[in-house]
Amino acid sequence: MKTKQTSVCGLFAVVLTLALTACPTNTNIGHQHDWGPWTVTTAPTCTTAGVETRTCAVNLSHVETRPVAIDPNAHDMGEWTETRASTATACGEETSACQRTGCTHTETRAIFTIDFAGLGLSSRNGVAFTQRWDDFFILFPEFPYVDFTVFSRVTIRANAFGAGSEPIAPSDDMIMVTLIYDPAGDWRGPPETPGPNTPLRQFNVGGPSGSAHTERGSIIRLTRAPGAILFQNVQEVVRYIEVVEVTFHNR
Repeated sequence: MKTKQTSVCGLFAVVLTLALTACPTNTNIGHQHDWGPWTVTTAPTCTTAGVETRTCAVNLSHVETRPVAIDPNAHDMGEWTETRASTATACGEETSACQRTGCTHTETRAIFTIDFAGLGLSSRNGVAFTQRWDDFFILFPEFPYVDFTVFSRVTIRANAFGAGSEPIAPSDDMIMVTLIYDPAGDWRGPPETPGPNTPLRQFNVGGPSGSAHTERGSIIRLTRAPGAILFQNVQEVVRYIEVVEVTFHNR
């Protein structure tokens, strides 16, 4: 009987020893953990600290956390709104504000809408087109107060009208637009892609296949100020083109 009791006690001691050494260190209960790397589990924002976590590789139920410092640049920026309109002599401005409570951070960026009336520019061809691909050419003045190289997109909107000035519903293959650097240079450029003197060419202004007339506009990479813009009627039914908007922006 003594021998049997000794075996049971010995077995209990082995099990207890294994249990105590299964997770090599938890400072809270006398064990040494095999900790994994710290990983961010809650990202910090501009107003609140974050959290990072590490887990014991031997016992996944053993977890430690620590705070991550507030990130002053981790803003939640809102929509851009125009806070200063362009004029005939100055760029406009768009502003975006952080949406988090307690943060007053704002950002601004330039926007430039050509003021046709203020600059004395025609926004509609005075003589009706008589055939396809007639030109409505608008020569721009100099814009010494605008750095066009900072803009990545342009929105161009125009409406088409028939012989009796009746509106024509927007569609593809009605209006083509070309931005031109040097009015004395090549107006035409490559058929459907930007050229050395024509940083933008688009056939479907107003149509579903076009992008220039959308809020985001067309991508553009200007190396200097455009000197002119050319509108053309793709279909003979279009006798007049009226420019609604030409805006350079970064939306």
